Amino acid sequence: MTTAPKGLSPQEKLATEFGPLALWLGAYFAAPRFLPIPEGREIFYALGVFMAAFAVAFAYTFIKEKKVSPVLLVSGIIVAITGGLTFLFQDRIFTYIKPTLTNTTFALILTGGLLSGRLFIKMLFAQAFQMPDPAWRTLTWRFVGFFIFLAVLNEVVWRYVTYGMGCDPTVLPNDQKCDGEGIWVNFKAFGVLPLTLLFTGLQAPFLMKHMVDEKPNAAEETPEADKAHALTAPPPSDTSADGDAEAPPRPDAAQ
Repeated sequence: MTTAPKGLSPQEKLATEFGPLALWLGAYFAAPRFLPIPEGREIFYALGVFMAAFAVAFAYTFIKEKKVSPVLLVSGIIVAITGGLTFLFQDRIFTYIKPTLTNTTFALILTGGLLSGRLFIKMLFAQAFQMPDPAWRTLTWRFVGFFIFLAVLNEVVWRYVTYGMGCDPTVLPNDQKCDGEGIWVNFKAFGVLPLTLLFTGLQAPFLMKHMVDEKPNAAEETPEADKAHALTAPPPSDTSADGDAEAPPRPDAAQ
């Protein structure tokens, strides 16, 4: 008899989701102070650490849950492609555009689901709460808009803010120090997460308005309730055909 796979604990879920990002930050900002990393190569070193940590988190999640969530699968594919291209061509631009590709892909997947009548957001959150399908569609469109917003914002940061501080990989060699690169790294680590939390919090009134209570009505008896009632109810009295209780035998009846 096989046992059902155990899911990740809250601590494990936190470690697998944010551990690779934390290691990426440490590798970019702290590692060059203690390791002989050439100036200008910080992003490549940090990317290698991130890809290794992501692979470990991906494998650990699969081993524990015997499945991989669609979000993690899509993220893993994009990380492998953009990371591989970064090292293959020694061009950091593939790392810069990874958030753009990731958010655009999620927006396209959700839009494709809506157009084909599939509510992917509902599939992800249906176990947590229930809403009517029209509400799920509205929530999905909101997520589509948010993912597009993050994609555009990433393009603005890496193309204009980072390049505006003297970081242009079309001009500078890839092993030269890029002064504006740290701004993009900080934005990716400390800008996207607060924006995501803010967006999620703003959906709370909408969710509270449309959430449906799926608990059975107390006035309605389910088959399980009927069965429990039958087991706990006192046994019926032995009655005669005309409905009167049968009189107990007299002590002298056997005599």
